[in-house]
Amino acid sequence: MNGIKTTVTMFSAILAAVASFAVISSALCVANADTSAPASKLLSQKQPVKASSVERDGLEAVNAVDGDESTRWSSEFNDAQWIYVDLGAVKNVTEVKIDWETATAKAYDIEVSDDATKWTCIQSVKDNSATGWLDYPKLTAKGRYVRLNLKARATEYGYSIFEFQVFGY
Repeated sequence: MNGIKTTVTMFSAILAAVASFAVISSALCVANADTSAPASKLLSQKQPVKASSVERDGLEAVNAVDGDESTRWSSEFNDAQWIYVDLGAVKNVTEVKIDWETATAKAYDIEVSDDATKWTCIQSVKDNSATGWLDYPKLTAKGRYVRLNLKARATEYGYSIFEFQVFGY
């Protein structure tokens, strides 16, 4: 019985030491955080935007970057579609937020480009069925253009986006 009590006491002491180390390590990480990068800001609002298609008048691509959550872009009813925003110059992209209407994408890539011709994938999404705001933080990419390369629809309709927001510096 003494052996079990000693083992439990030693185990408790080890757990306490590990917990103390975790608190100290966490404090060190915060104290040594890189503060040299500028704060991210919304880059995409009211910037030029292009899309592969538009379902009908009133649902143009410009609605996805107008800052008005009551307007939206809606594509034709086909899987292979895209929408991209021109940030005006090469920027550091740190986060992308998409406010999907019910006609969401099942599969898509978030991509960046310097010339709107050659694209680099920075986030791939598969098996999505969520609507509303989806957030993709902690991105580390550079590009002038940011595109949603829409590959597969989650509904029978086209894709429909209230807001497409790109953050960075």
